[in-house]
Amino acid sequence: MQQSLTNEQLAEVTYELGLLYVTLENYEEAVVAFERVDEGSPTFDIEFKSKLEYAKAIKYLDREDESLDILEELNDNTKYQENWDAVELEIAQIQLERGENELALELFTKVDTAYKKTPSAGIAAYMRGDIVENIYEDFDSAKILYDRVNATSAPEDFKLEARSKSQL
Repeated sequence: MQQSLTNEQLAEVTYELGLLYVTLENYEEAVVAFERVDEGSPTFDIEFKSKLEYAKAIKYLDREDESLDILEELNDNTKYQENWDAVELEIAQIQLERGENELALELFTKVDTAYKKTPSAGIAAYMRGDIVENIYEDFDSAKILYDRVNATSAPEDFKLEARSKSQL
């Protein structure tokens, strides 16, 4: 951070520092880093990602309501429309963690159907299967949902887990 960097580089380095803190599960420092991204001149991509990661990090600091407010602001801003899948996925995750199972299932279904070609859709399909399996104990429907994950753009670790659960 002591190096001579352009404002854009400073914003990107600060964002990456925040991600490192998240990896270390040091959410207090991650929040500080994500807040400081705007001190530089972040690109559009870094600006969005830092706001999303900030919202995710404060959730771990028991500030779920504040996190949800930030995510809903991002979701209402058409400037970030191309990233709404990631925002809505995180909103659904918060609702699931709050025990709002029906609402979470509805939101995951929306992400899975509205953003089909995104990794978020694959993650949402997996989460739908997980909810149906573990909360509603409808194993046949869960298998169908897990099987669908492999046809999506889900990250490979979700595909592997879905295959394992489907076979089980």
